[in-house]
Amino acid sequence: MALKSCIRISIVFIVYYGLSYTYAQKTRLSLDDAWKIALAEYPGISTKDAAIQAAVFNKKYATSHRLPTISMQLQSNYGTFNSTSGAFFPLPGFFNVNATALNSDDHHLAGSTFGSLTFNWNVFQFGRQRKFEQMAAINLDRSKKDMESYKIGLKTQVTRLYVDLLYKKSALKWTSENAARVKEILEIAKSLADAGLKPGADTSLVASSFFQLAANEEDWKGKEIASKDQLGAYLKDLDTDFELNIQPFLSGAGSYIGLSTSDSLKNHPYLTTLATDVQYKKAQSNMYQQSAYPSLSILGGGSVRGTSINHAGFNTGKWQDSFNNGAGNYLFGIGLVWNISGIHQNNLQRQQFRQEAIAAQSIYDKKALNLRALRKANQAQLIQKTKQLAKTTIGIAKANEAFQLYLTRYETGVINLTELLQIQHLLQQAEKAHLDASHAFWLKVIEGTELSGNFSHLSQIF
Repeated sequence: MALKSCIRISIVFIVYYGLSYTYAQKTRLSLDDAWKIALAEYPGISTKDAAIQAAVFNKKYATSHRLPTISMQLQSNYGTFNSTSGAFFPLPGFFNVNATALNSDDHHLAGSTFGSLTFNWNVFQFGRQRKFEQMAAINLDRSKKDMESYKIGLKTQVTRLYVDLLYKKSALKWTSENAARVKEILEIAKSLADAGLKPGADTSLVASSFFQLAANEEDWKGKEIASKDQLGAYLKDLDTDFELNIQPFLSGAGSYIGLSTSDSLKNHPYLTTLATDVQYKKAQSNMYQQSAYPSLSILGGGSVRGTSINHAGFNTGKWQDSFNNGAGNYLFGIGLVWNISGIHQNNLQRQQFRQEAIAAQSIYDKKALNLRALRKANQAQLIQKTKQLAKTTIGIAKANEAFQLYLTRYETGVINLTELLQIQHLLQQAEKAHLDASHAFWLKVIEGTELSGNFSHLSQIF
């Protein structure tokens, strides 16, 4: 019976421990996950997406100008009637056909009902419609390229904050390990002091070093929390209680795949966005050049009229009779519109946008040169950072080897505590130098990634 009770208690304990461990596990946040959350949730993406949708509607609006303009009008009037012969288009939306003179002066007021439907179709504009649609298409392409540029900048910022958090976590781990190492020395100093082999002052000296490292650890904890909050600002609704894998950060150049040197700067989103600016300004200049030419339109319309004046020319003067004595008319024509006085103004506008296109091209060329120079400098610096990491790694190994030897010598009474703490401090400095070098290395990698526009290698590492 006792055996069964022990088994049951053991099972309950195992289940409880397993569940506690499961719930205690934190979510692992990869760099690719951070990108996906930022690109899906960050408000700046919605702004750029709205600009794209606006450009889509603008393109549809530009295309709709190919269709004829159709206008409809309905009227019911009551007033004086003075006849004038002829038919014409006085205003867009209706045309007018008047009756003959009245045969009676009995009634000076007449009722009339009028309805019309007209259309105006610009069938030939010397390429203006095509240029207008081309500008709308370029504007849409520019909005899409601007979105890609924004995504590159957003991913770069998120990556920097991600690596910065890895640095803070690694530094916190470094301070914890140093505190543990000094605590080990403290325990050895206590045992040696209790045995009368070392002075009691050694214990106080080591304790002082230990509490300094413990205070430093608290400082790095605060920095880690602040860094996590900064990253969380770009990751909406993400639980801040997540874990990161710091091993790739600590591996440094050993885990680095390397940037592809085949990526063409010509296709970089930063440059393609500026290239569409140049195209848009050129299209505007061409648009105003075409505006100097006339436009040819086909005009047409139909109307239905009712009046209180009968076919014999007698006016009843009653408003309700305005729906009688109907007559239908139609009219077709060809219209040529040429804004002669606007030729000079359009030419000035064309010259303005031509100069703006030249300025936009200069901005593009300047950006291209800057990107090439930065990329070349970045590649040279990465080579040196890789060499630096290799040497700091060796420095840590040598310092750690020396520390272990000096620790043994201190335990055997060959050296004093001051010498051991000096070696421990040298090991601490070597590890911190490696951490700082790793941080600088990954920041250069991120810089090179932004310059190439290709983030695939970083997603494989982190």
